[in-house]
Amino acid sequence: GEKFGTGPKSDGTFWAKIQVGDGKGAIFNFASKACDAKWSSDTKGTLPCPGDKNKVSDGYVSHEKEPIREDGGKENEPGLITRPSKNLSGGYIQGIYPGINIRNGDQFKAVIQCQGGATKCNLKFELYYTVGNEKAVELGEWHEVFDDKWNPITIDLSSLAGKNVVF
Repeated sequence: GEKFGTGPKSDGTFWAKIQVGDGKGAIFNFASKACDAKWSSDTKGTLPCPGDKNKVSDGYVSHEKEPIREDGGKENEPGLITRPSKNLSGGYIQGIYPGINIRNGDQFKAVIQCQGGATKCNLKFELYYTVGNEKAVELGEWHEVFDDKWNPITIDLSSLAGKNVVF
């Protein structure tokens, strides 16, 4: 995982529904397993999970069973809520998950959007992976603003089949 954050003031919250699937269902749901990851921000070496939503200075992460979507509706699937620090020079929050054994046909699927009510949300979501001690490789980068829409992402992971991959 590499850094990502919201806008120039890093003060907007957002949520991402992230899962890796094999066509037969999710093999790893990143939202449900949020606290399996090691979380950090630009102002704090380690963040607790779940985080305290009332202490936003260092940022936080939480898992929501039914998060409020950007369009105001209630999602019927779990969501990963992350909020970077309030660092005015480009705060970030990052999570590094345990390794996942990838199989041929596996896909990374996510829906990125701002959290309901976060009208000043402006974020960049970056997805990286590593295999062993190799350098991190970027799978993609997406920009999201509060506009009542969201960004669906699907990435074929077949080129990583047979490897233990850390996102």
